[in-house]
Amino acid sequence: MPTDPVDPEAVTEWASGSPTLESQVRWKRIGRRAVDRLALGLGRLLPTPLLVRYLRNPASALTVGLLRGSGALIGEGTRIKGRLYLDNASDLSRLVLGRNCYIGDGCTFDLANRVTIGDQVVLSAEVMIVTHQDDGERSLVQLPRRDADTTIGSGCWLGVRATTLVGVTMGPGSMLAAGGLLLQDTEPGTRYGGVPAKRLA
Repeated sequence: MPTDPVDPEAVTEWASGSPTLESQVRWKRIGRRAVDRLALGLGRLLPTPLLVRYLRNPASALTVGLLRGSGALIGEGTRIKGRLYLDNASDLSRLVLGRNCYIGDGCTFDLANRVTIGDQVVLSAEVMIVTHQDDGERSLVQLPRRDADTTIGSGCWLGVRATTLVGVTMGPGSMLAAGGLLLQDTEPGTRYGGVPAKRLA
């Protein structure tokens, strides 16, 4: 249950149909905390395959709590808008999101290895973070498997449908333009764009 004390006068004001601004703020805070705790409990009980299916058509208010309850580390103030796709999601502790991040609708995280996102990062709609490469033992392709963690530094911004591939580290404050395909690490405060992405500034 929420720890906020419930003021009897606030209850009376709310019931009378004329709550003060202070009591409205208090009730909203209590409501948000109740939803967070409910989601956290459900996340601990929900089998991972069901959680992954839910995330494709979610109620956004529950998403962060469900992920935390299933083992993901998510900082305060982080918001996940709409659908979230998790691939290779056998271990959700591989997903680490910092504080005050915004994750746009339809983003995909490949959790074959760790995905670490710093504080105040913006991932626009349908961004894809990839942590492994595997040809599935196809005889005509014969690409070596690659596995590596991906790190997005604090203050980074990735545009719509941008993609980072295996083992990339984006330095703090760097940017990847919409549709960009990033194959290399970026220096702090730099801008990249294109396919494959090249430094723009």
